[in-house]
Amino acid sequence: MSFNQVTILPEYACVEAIIDGYEDWDSATDVIVEMGEQVEARAWNRILIDFRRVNLRISRSEAQDIAGFFNSFVTYAMNIAVWLPASDRDAEVISIFARKMGELGHSMTLLRDASDRDAWLDGPLSKAANG
Repeated sequence: MSFNQVTILPEYACVEAIIDGYEDWDSATDVIVEMGEQVEARAWNRILIDFRRVNLRISRSEAQDIAGFFNSFVTYAMNIAVWLPASDRDAEVISIFARKMGELGHSMTLLRDASDRDAWLDGPLSKAANG
């Protein structure tokens, strides 16, 4: 079961998605659509996806398909940070997703801890978006 949460972070011009629970292809598509809608409705280009609490039921081969699906829901290049899960296997799947997103023209940052998250959120793109 999935308990995903999408949050708007206007102070950082960012949409954050916390992926929580058991994540499969169907539940992944729902949150991808919501993230895409929220970020584009505000004309932002920053998405933070927190995978720390997920138990992926997505194979390595599906990770590239999910990236392609995600890419179909955004109409311009995004700056995306992904907070890697603790499980080595899940982190590998998310890294494959991130690499594919980079190949599709998005800027990708892998986050490993809270200080990485804070640095990404407080970085120059946040300041530029908020004047």
